[in-house]
Amino acid sequence: MSRYLSAGRTLGTTLAAELPVSDTASPPTHPERTLGRVEFTSLLAMSMALSALGIDLMLPAFGDIRADLGLPADSTAVSGLVTAYFLGLAAGQLLYGPLADRFGRRPTLYLGYAIYAGGALFATFAPTLTLLLVSRFIWGLGAAGSRVVTLAVIRDAYDGERMSRAMSFVMAVFLLVPVLAPSLGAGIAAVGSWRWIFGTCVVAVAIMAVWSLRLPETLREEHRRELRFDRLLEAARIVASDRRTVSYSLAMTALYGVLTAYLGSSEIIFTEVFDAEDEFPVLFGALAATMGVGMLAN
Repeated sequence: MSRYLSAGRTLGTTLAAELPVSDTASPPTHPERTLGRVEFTSLLAMSMALSALGIDLMLPAFGDIRADLGLPADSTAVSGLVTAYFLGLAAGQLLYGPLADRFGRRPTLYLGYAIYAGGALFATFAPTLTLLLVSRFIWGLGAAGSRVVTLAVIRDAYDGERMSRAMSFVMAVFLLVPVLAPSLGAGIAAVGSWRWIFGTCVVAVAIMAVWSLRLPETLREEHRRELRFDRLLEAARIVASDRRTVSYSLAMTALYGVLTAYLGSSEIIFTEVFDAEDEFPVLFGALAATMGVGMLAN
């Protein structure tokens, strides 16, 4: 895993060039010295968790969304809200990597926060399914920012086994969101409109923006890269020519395909097939908890 993350930094600040970072080398302001290890990893985990919050919080409200938008009770059209979000999440990673390597981690992180908040706010007031899908794509573009920057900051601060361990811890905390978010979303929908759920995400990203003021810049000045097409092309060539990186990328693509299908169809399967609408938040959270246990074991 450490080799994959090391090689994957090229694409995973997304198409950034390979830059050697040793365990003994520290960026200008080492984040652990500024924040402490627990706060540092928790901040990164919660920042990355914003992407999961944008999906898992709304899953129990699919029925209310169908009713409010005049869709049939068994309509699968609402699963497009997950697909549009993932499309934005995927496309955004090609944008934030080069920006993070040119302008630094913090400015790029706040750009992602701003787009995330704008997409969530647009979704809160979108009157039609079409506009809701557009807002979800924009929302996903914003969510990609915190995901890419989190990986980049971990890569700046750690190397080798320490990097793998830090990433596994961040992902384990990240998976707490699917455990808790559906129940929270169901509670919000029970006392108000499903649109309040999207408004909650606006509040969440605002809280993270304030907390992230404590995060120092981790990209060294000498590691900043110009925004030049030939550099990006060269970085892409390095990634595409590494067999191990390509193999892991294909495996991750397959896994994310399964995950996307599950997220988009889980609500209607639990509701229509198993008649477990009331139990859906608990069942979904229990399944997510097993993933968290797996990450901690890893």
